[in-house]
Amino acid sequence: MAGQTRLTKFHHANAEACDERGVANYPAFRFSVGPLFRPVNARADRQGWVISVVWENREDRELSRASDWLRVGYFYDSYPTSPRLFPGVVARREECRAEFTIPDSGLASTETLHLYLFFSRQDKVAFSESTYLRV
Repeated sequence: MAGQTRLTKFHHANAEACDERGVANYPAFRFSVGPLFRPVNARADRQGWVISVVWENREDRELSRASDWLRVGYFYDSYPTSPRLFPGVVARREECRAEFTIPDSGLASTETLHLYLFFSRQDKVAFSESTYLRV
């Protein structure tokens, strides 16, 4: 994939998950790809737009550093063509839990959210594959 733009890589990685209306298969969609270890055994709880997530951190080594940042990508169910990235770093890998509030979109707080948790290095050079959660 050398020489491709980020957007081209994004579309290439998700060709099988999308159709002409946007994402058709959310669990197959890949918000992030990379060599770092992804969030393991992740679970989410939701109260309105406030999301609480937990995951396991089994060891601290090169592909799963305790200092890796947890990032969150998401889609509102009614906007399958509009991926969003939570604006800040949510937590570090070693914390094994995070709570964050999805920005107000004007949609009903019962709108289904498709979350994609992934880790990145602080220099944003390395990423993990994303883990999908529906809340």
